[in-house]
Amino acid sequence: MAEGDELVQLQRLHAEGMITEAEFELARTQLHKRGSADAEEPTVETAEKTAEASGDDAQTVAEPAPDVQPDAEQSPDVPAAAEPEPVAESQPEPATEPQIEPQTEPATDADAPSPRRRRQLPTWAMITWPLVLAAGGIGLIVWALVGGSGTAKTPVNGLIAIVDHQSVVPDQAVPDGSAFGTGGYALGKPCHTLSGYPDIATGAPVVITDAAEKTLARTNLRAGVFDVNADCVFGFVTSVPKSDTYQIKVGQRDAVTYPAAAITHPQLSLGGS
Repeated sequence: MAEGDELVQLQRLHAEGMITEAEFELARTQLHKRGSADAEEPTVETAEKTAEASGDDAQTVAEPAPDVQPDAEQSPDVPAAAEPEPVAESQPEPATEPQIEPQTEPATDADAPSPRRRRQLPTWAMITWPLVLAAGGIGLIVWALVGGSGTAKTPVNGLIAIVDHQSVVPDQAVPDGSAFGTGGYALGKPCHTLSGYPDIATGAPVVITDAAEKTLARTNLRAGVFDVNADCVFGFVTSVPKSDTYQIKVGQRDAVTYPAAAITHPQLSLGGS
């Protein structure tokens, strides 16, 4: 067996713990001294027998030769022990002094800005302002009453009566031949027109103009009800500015002229003889 192969075998036995360090060094030294001679070489079997014979005494008697180092060229497979790198001593960090935040003193009343003094109104202004406000409120009320035009308006509460009893019926069904004053055929009960008065109905337009046909007011008819005469009447409410005469047009009917004195309660009857 070649010297290199035996050395590899010795390294394997040493790594597996089958021979001791002393036995390994002794066998390797013998291989080194033998060189390339043909003399009898100590084999792996001899090293194993030596290990068995020496027993525990070999661990105490045979010690590794510290001065014997294997030749790098003779044993290329054995790596040289790496020298440990020096460990740098850690320097303790210098202690830092705790930083103390400056404490701010609470603001005192003396440091606070002085509030602005309110300017007081003179006595005459305190007396005059309420009067001015009251006068302004009265003026607004008057302006609202006259419609903002500077001219007072006249309220109008008119009626359109259908006196043709054959053309009006109560909204509530009643037996034929019922006398007025019974059931739905009575004072204040709702009614409506039949043929002949299709334009006289709830919501029909009402237009009031002056003599020059300038529109003064627009409104609509209210729901019809029976009056004491069993007539079906339709009311309307509005207001108009001052004029000498007025013309009232209801639905598709021709306009009817009323004097200023009669405009507050104008009445128009349709269907009478």
